[in-house]
Amino acid sequence: MATIEFEQVQPAGLFRRLAAMLYDGMLLLALWFVLGWIAVYFHDGVAAPAPLMQFLCFTSATLFFVGFWMRDGRTLGMLAWRLQLVPQRGDVMTLRMAMFRLLGGILSLGFFGLGIFWMLWDPEKRMWHDILSNTRIILRPRGQAWS
Repeated sequence: MATIEFEQVQPAGLFRRLAAMLYDGMLLLALWFVLGWIAVYFHDGVAAPAPLMQFLCFTSATLFFVGFWMRDGRTLGMLAWRLQLVPQRGDVMTLRMAMFRLLGGILSLGFFGLGIFWMLWDPEKRMWHDILSNTRIILRPRGQAWS
């Protein structure tokens, strides 16, 4: 991916980011239903133990987000809303950045969403997980090819 000049791109707005989160949340929920059915199948039709399901849900969410972010900087929800994750400095998304972003997202939601709505006060329109991971979410112009 080429280096992005941040003065030339528009940061993503709150509505688009929330819509992408909702979209990704619905995809994760569907994945968790499938994992639940598989777990029940392998436990002879009985509900799987809670620790196992918690582990499967957390692991699948981690792989979902980190995998998409590392691959090309966008989840399926971000793709639908023309959003892209880009590193603040440099042009390579690292595993460390993706993991800090994931943990920052958990913190952002854990404080009653304060970390999400932080972008309303941040001059660069960043949420806590953007700041913690040193990344940004940008809005891709209409008709621009995805690289």
